[in-house]
Amino acid sequence: MNHILEEHGQTLYFSGGNHDNWTTLLKLKTESDGLTTWRPNIRVFPRGGRAVVEGLTVGALGGAFSIDARHRTLGMSWWDTEEPTREDAQRLLDGGPVDVLVTHDVPLAVPIVGDFMLAPAVVERANVTRQLLQDVVDQLRPGYVFCGHWHQRLTHELVHPDGSVTTVEVLANEYNRRTNAVLLSRGERGLVVEPLDLSGN
Repeated sequence: MNHILEEHGQTLYFSGGNHDNWTTLLKLKTESDGLTTWRPNIRVFPRGGRAVVEGLTVGALGGAFSIDARHRTLGMSWWDTEEPTREDAQRLLDGGPVDVLVTHDVPLAVPIVGDFMLAPAVVERANVTRQLLQDVVDQLRPGYVFCGHWHQRLTHELVHPDGSVTTVEVLANEYNRRTNAVLLSRGERGLVVEPLDLSGN
């Protein structure tokens, strides 16, 4: 992938999810621009970190609770550091406002319904990270949150007490090629979010 990105003069930025190798991601050195480097054209947002990308201040709080952890192998397909912590959240908050927040899970106030029939105890446990994200969104009030994890596409607006609005763009999974990516551009009223077709058509 890095070779293709190099050929096209592009850089991929990402924030880890719950099935990424957090043992490796957490060891990557944060550079002066606030990012870590996986490959020359693949940059990673540290959890609780921030960077300026194309003039936008982007914060990140990746990771989520894996409802299928009991079916996975520790250190091979599951990592016990998969969820963001209060310390990660505080580090992000300490840096001040962001234009965009990239997370993996969805803030709790977004009315999303999963495809799985989960036991109430599992839902309650999964909501720990969702509540943490909601607390961060309530304090930072970013213009946009981009997230995923729930394998479905949804746009929802969160209205804050001061009247400001956070638009939450929940992206679908990798098999939904027309709903798992968006193209951002600047418009007269801020960011313009458009579907990005990854189907090759």
